[in-house]
Amino acid sequence: AFTAAQPVAVTGKRDRYAEPHPDGRRIALLRDLVDGDEPQSQILIRETGGADWLLAAVDGFWTDLAWSPSGRNLVAIEIRRAEGLPWSPDYFEKPNYLYTFHIFTLDFRGERLLEKNLLSQWQGAVESVTWWDDNTLEFVASLGPGSNHERYRYLIAEQKLSVVNPLESGFTPLRSAVQEKMAAVASRQRNQVQVEIFDAQQRRLAVAPVPTAALDISWIPDGSGVLIFEKDNKKLSLLDLTGAVKPVQLTFDSDLTIARPRFNRDGKSLLLTASAAKADFHLLNVSASRLDLARDKRLSQPPVFSPDGETIAFAAVNNGQYQLWQVRGQLEEALVKLAGRPNQILWPAGRDFLLYRVKGSVWQYNFEGQAATKLLDNAGARELLGYGPEIP
Repeated sequence: AFTAAQPVAVTGKRDRYAEPHPDGRRIALLRDLVDGDEPQSQILIRETGGADWLLAAVDGFWTDLAWSPSGRNLVAIEIRRAEGLPWSPDYFEKPNYLYTFHIFTLDFRGERLLEKNLLSQWQGAVESVTWWDDNTLEFVASLGPGSNHERYRYLIAEQKLSVVNPLESGFTPLRSAVQEKMAAVASRQRNQVQVEIFDAQQRRLAVAPVPTAALDISWIPDGSGVLIFEKDNKKLSLLDLTGAVKPVQLTFDSDLTIARPRFNRDGKSLLLTASAAKADFHLLNVSASRLDLARDKRLSQPPVFSPDGETIAFAAVNNGQYQLWQVRGQLEEALVKLAGRPNQILWPAGRDFLLYRVKGSVWQYNFEGQAATKLLDNAGARELLGYGPEIP
């Protein structure tokens, strides 16, 4: 049991998978820590004022979590490999992991754990977990490599596992989410994907096709419908109990990765996880001395050296805007804004310009004129390999 958040010295951390509590006053979230070569994954409870307290930590990896309907219990799934095996399998091995369900009973006033139950070492792939009621978990999983996914229910007090009847549509379940014993199920059959809503007697209330199997589903707090999130294109839509589909108008920066959108208790605001890749550039000399060149650039591409080796040029993005940069010594300078993400950058020998490709067009940035000129349209998928000065 922990009475307060414990300070930890780390070299890196990532917060993800925030899940709002049914009372709307706190959230559970996952935090991954890297301290040297020893990764650790934590579950934190964040209270209304922003203070965190540590619920649990493992040397493996938390993959999913969900609050029970009453909000008194939290289930989290830990993934790890068998004892003694490295985290990443060899290229010829099937990635066979072990999944463990941790069921926590919490005391929020004392900020501590009261009780924990385990459903240990499920050997198939677990895709999602939710609660059928306060004593029953529902999850979608396979029993091992090569087996199909099924919906399972686990009665915690009785320690009894059962399989939910197959979908009448014949589709294979991908994920499920339950609210007041109404189940939303995302499923797939060959190249068709759909989301269905069922009542407590498993009668279908609504169905809607979805263009991708890379999706997430969650309930609107009042039970009026389901939020569908298409991970590939960051598209959000609502499926109500009548089968009507309504888009949710939200725009995100192109450099952000969005995950796990969830309605807050008010039903009017969304909680989601957003992340952006960042990079630091360092010059490592043969003597092993290191010079820091550029820090904290969002979605930075590998830099290219100038012909004299004294300057680097690279592309970075901030607030959705791509830009060319150069660094010489400790001096960092923005060059020109771009219409999109550049595929490659070339710095031809003996030349005072850069060549790069954006959205199928080839551009030239001239250092003396500090301007960009389009050289070629409709370059398609052709890549820039080099520059011949005698044949410009």
